[in-house]
Amino acid sequence: MNFTFMQLIIMFLIVYVCLYALVDRIMKCIEHCATAKAYGMVQKDGKITKVSLSRVYDVKEI
Repeated sequence: MNFTFMQLIIMFLIVYVCLYALVDRIMKCIEHCATAKAYGMVQKDGKITKVSLSRVYDVKEI
């Protein structure tokens, strides 16, 4: 399998774009879920505090 330099560049760009799209979609999903959790806490509590945000992101208080 001998690839030309141009074919290698095109394959690299296609793989890069696919990986970027996949990672971007995963990060948007994580961000959307965290926002939905925080909004649910605002509706329940009436305000966002540092403690409620730490519950959203599963951060342990020290």
